[in-house]
Amino acid sequence: MLISQRPSEIEPTVLSQCNSWLVLRLTNGDDQAYVMKFLPDSLSSLGKVLPALRRREAIFIGQAATIPSRILINELIQSKLPRSNDISFIDGWSSDLSGDDRILDIANRWRVQLRSPFEGASKETESNED
Repeated sequence: MLISQRPSEIEPTVLSQCNSWLVLRLTNGDDQAYVMKFLPDSLSSLGKVLPALRRREAIFIGQAATIPSRILINELIQSKLPRSNDISFIDGWSSDLSGDDRILDIANRWRVQLRSPFEGASKETESNED
């Protein structure tokens, strides 16, 4: 699976290997033109709606699509949504850090982050052997 918000910056060779496409709203003219180059001439009318697609709406084309379609992607319930919201810039700058305790807490959490559960186990084993 290949996902990009800027298809015009992906190598043509890479995109030529994609057999099925879900194309969401594209407002950048370069990106629209780039995607249009990969659509068959018979689907040019679908490509023209790219800047007007709503949220969760996409054009579905390729081998996985029985027919080229304009589809609406199901809305996820709150508990299934990824927790990927941006932090509030204003809250971050206006919060009271009141001393170095908060900064030290954050620095300590960064230091103890593990890349995988196995990495932590091997480090503990190594430290116990010393």
